[in-house]
Amino acid sequence: MVNNEKGSALLMVLLTMTIFTIVGVSLITMNLNSSAQVQRTGNSIQATNLAEMGSEHLKKEAIRIIEQEKQASLQETKTALEANLPANIKFPAVVGLANPYYEIKNVNVTTEVVEHERIHIWRTTMEERVKVTFTSYGFSEDGKESIIDGEMTAFRLNELNKFPSLLDLVVSIVKAPFQILKGTYSYNDIAYFENGLEVESNSIITFYKDLYLRGAATINSNADLLVKGNAHLEVASVKTNDPKIGNLGLVCVEGTVYLYGDNPPDVVKDFPSCQEISNRTPPVNGIYAKAAVYIGSNQQKPEWKADNVTFNTQYK
Repeated sequence: MVNNEKGSALLMVLLTMTIFTIVGVSLITMNLNSSAQVQRTGNSIQATNLAEMGSEHLKKEAIRIIEQEKQASLQETKTALEANLPANIKFPAVVGLANPYYEIKNVNVTTEVVEHERIHIWRTTMEERVKVTFTSYGFSEDGKESIIDGEMTAFRLNELNKFPSLLDLVVSIVKAPFQILKGTYSYNDIAYFENGLEVESNSIITFYKDLYLRGAATINSNADLLVKGNAHLEVASVKTNDPKIGNLGLVCVEGTVYLYGDNPPDVVKDFPSCQEISNRTPPVNGIYAKAAVYIGSNQQKPEWKADNVTFNTQYK
């Protein structure tokens, strides 16, 4: 009886020890797995943080470059970005250690020009864009990798004043000859002189619709150029001498005259009609129009600004 009791007690002790051993091993295993998981998570977070540092590094450098080159041409800006962006360089998080680090690769710079819808026929608004695409890699201490694809776009508006071209005009055009000989002529359709115009002395030319004079326009003495509509004059030269001599040229516009360039001639706006001006004796000279619009050259260069930069990233 005593031996049976001793055997039962020994069995109970062995069973208890086995249970505690199993539980202990399980707890140790769970703890080791948890520690490994925490370490893996930490390495993953570290790699992601480093990839984000690379993305932010490129963004700051790109903005610094475009602000430094703010008035450079689109091609000059592209060249500056390609030469100075931090591409294919390893940036260690700890000096002297190979890992962890970040690196920016696959940097590509492209440009684009988009023309906006015109408000005026003589003004073109061009949107210039420069785009930088890249991939930022972050590597943790154990070599775990995190990847971010990024895209930065900067834009600026460039307003250009220019004489309307034939392509700008959605109307029927009559290309008038370069030189108009002495005589009396009339044009019933819109006239577009593509390569300048010279009106010989003692001539009268009447345009019943709009007139476009591209290039040098010379109205010689005692010649009258009368426009019933509007007139666009790129370079207008009206021959004038002392009224007593009589070498007087006249351009008279019933509508609005658009004068291009930085030193346009004076325009007389107070007159009854072009026909009355043309019939005056002694003859009058100069440019007459009911209204005048002065369209200067493009003096102000467009500038890149940090406010006009968009930045997008995508985690892979």
